[in-house]
Amino acid sequence: MAHAEHPIVGSIQLRGVRCPRGETTLLLADVSVQVDLRAVAEHDVLDAALDFAALAAALKDVVASEPRELLEAVAVSAADEVLRRFRSAEVVWLRLAKPNPAGLDAAEEAVELRAARTPGG
Repeated sequence: MAHAEHPIVGSIQLRGVRCPRGETTLLLADVSVQVDLRAVAEHDVLDAALDFAALAAALKDVVASEPRELLEAVAVSAADEVLRRFRSAEVVWLRLAKPNPAGLDAAEEAVELRAARTPGG
């Protein structure tokens, strides 16, 4: 069976990744990474796919180690790290939420962003 040469754009997604931040804070991350799924589908082997565990680990690493105060700054650093670690990632959509924020009568506060790889980058 012959395959066309056009890309098959899809996304790899994780929801509710628990990212500890210090001893008392837990942030929740939803991430969607846009990739070309053609090579993954044609080879049909795990080594060709984006590693879900490594993606979760990248988010947890940044959230745990980034010395930033603002949720926005942590989210930007996390999206940048995903693009850096995963060369197949073309676009990253990230939502980072802090459940039950102090002083607010809200279930969560959150920031959502989209980061794209620059041409040639």
